[in-house]
Amino acid sequence: MDATSRKILGLMSEMNVRFVVPVYQRPYSWDYDQCAQLLHDIVACGRRKAAPHFTGSIVTIQDGSLSEQGVVPLLLIDGQQRITTITLLLIALARYAQAHPQARLPYTAEELARGGFLTNHFRTGADHYKLTLSKGDEPALRALIDALDAGTAGLGTAGPDADVANASPRLHNNLRYFEQMLDELKDVGDVWAGLQRLEVVHISLAQGQDEPQLIFESMNSTGKDLSSADLVRNFVLMSYPLDEQREVYRVYWAPIENILGAHAYDLVFDDFIRSYLTVAQPLVCSADDPYRAFKRYVIARSYERGDRMRILALRLKRFARYYRAVTTGQVEDEAVAQALARVARLSVPAVNPLLLSLFDRVGRKTLTNDAFAAALASLESYLFRRAVCACENETLPDFVASLIARLDAVEEEEGDLLQALYVALLNESGARRFPRDAEFGLALRTLAERETLVEAASEEGDDADADRSFDILALAETDERMADDGALASGDGTLADKALLVWALPAVPEELLRAHRVTDPALAPKRAVAQFDWMDALQGSDDAQIILPWG
Repeated sequence: MDATSRKILGLMSEMNVRFVVPVYQRPYSWDYDQCAQLLHDIVACGRRKAAPHFTGSIVTIQDGSLSEQGVVPLLLIDGQQRITTITLLLIALARYAQAHPQARLPYTAEELARGGFLTNHFRTGADHYKLTLSKGDEPALRALIDALDAGTAGLGTAGPDADVANASPRLHNNLRYFEQMLDELKDVGDVWAGLQRLEVVHISLAQGQDEPQLIFESMNSTGKDLSSADLVRNFVLMSYPLDEQREVYRVYWAPIENILGAHAYDLVFDDFIRSYLTVAQPLVCSADDPYRAFKRYVIARSYERGDRMRILALRLKRFARYYRAVTTGQVEDEAVAQALARVARLSVPAVNPLLLSLFDRVGRKTLTNDAFAAALASLESYLFRRAVCACENETLPDFVASLIARLDAVEEEEGDLLQALYVALLNESGARRFPRDAEFGLALRTLAERETLVEAASEEGDDADADRSFDILALAETDERMADDGALASGDGTLADKALLVWALPAVPEELLRAHRVTDPALAPKRAVAQFDWMDALQGSDDAQIILPWG
């Protein structure tokens, strides 16, 4: 590692060097606030004409490679947002000079376009451009620079700027902002003077000697805006040599992003990876952030060795499809699709790992589609009855993890997975209980009566607040499986009785429940991580009746 203080324009204009944003980096993401702050600092520095202005660090890594044209590619590990924004400002300055040929400026458009700030002028292809962005931003930036080279730059409804606006709105919007601000400044020379005083610490890493992933982690711990999705993606791709990363991303990781949804990827990734890890290692309960938990999982399973990251990426891709099916309900089997939609409308994301686990068993053909639909129906009844009875869901994540572990054990012994699920749900008590008919029916009728009283008070002008639990009642009243006539509060209770049938208890013989029931609840495990150790400790004990394995 080598760290030196550099003028940022000197770093960007270094001969026979180009900066490459790695494929695993997020696209350009700065918006108005960041651009306005940077421009303010640059103008203030230019007007002071005094000490340099420090703007943080730029971290690059090189693998010692050299292109046929003698250009060294430097991968930008940290600093792509600032360098990209300064590149846009340089383009705006060059375009200003082109649009104001009579203005007395301390620079020329040709100097910016061909003086090493934006291009390696006598190089062609990728080597021609000083900055190569990732994903859709790359062709957009090149179009702007090509237009500048050709002298055809200019905002309009057609031509390169229109293409940039469609391909990369942030690049287009920020460039337009800079151009508008330059038009409003009394002296554009202040911007050029300020740019020349910007300083950074350039940290140069060497492939095989330094660990760029540690840089990412330290950036996150000091408040940099790196999401778990960024860190996990970087961790996977950085396990490969630089010359393989682009292909590994294209073949293995980009499909995961596309499946989860490119625009919603960062928003859903944390829940996806937590759900996946719960399925992959249900007995390891962790409150850590998703990246830390994922990193420990990779190391524990030796995925970082050899070429096993590709195997892990393919597994994640499969589970990403399951997760998309869980969150969108888009599955081919109509019965499964309907059952999944009914579970989804109850909005209990804590059961997502269980749903992924069931999807995976269907995919591996250890569970049929019919059994899957039946499992979803029992899960819907479990969640709906608990909602009506106002059961707390705080312990559900641990319960779901332990349930996945139980199903894994049943599958290993080639037992009946659906029956095992029924028994596990019905044998829970306390906060995890599956409310029986008496409790459920009473709670349902009580809820309906309360709604009637609230509606009557509202008609009389009283400000009676409707309980949020009435949303659950509305689900029952509007469910297509219920009769259309009347309300649940009808005097004869007919529809309430129908609700007991719609959200029915799974049919399991009582003797089977007793055979798998713990007689002393105090001995039950408090966390999923203790589940199997607890079972082993109870074998041969007179304090509990338990049968292992399930069959």
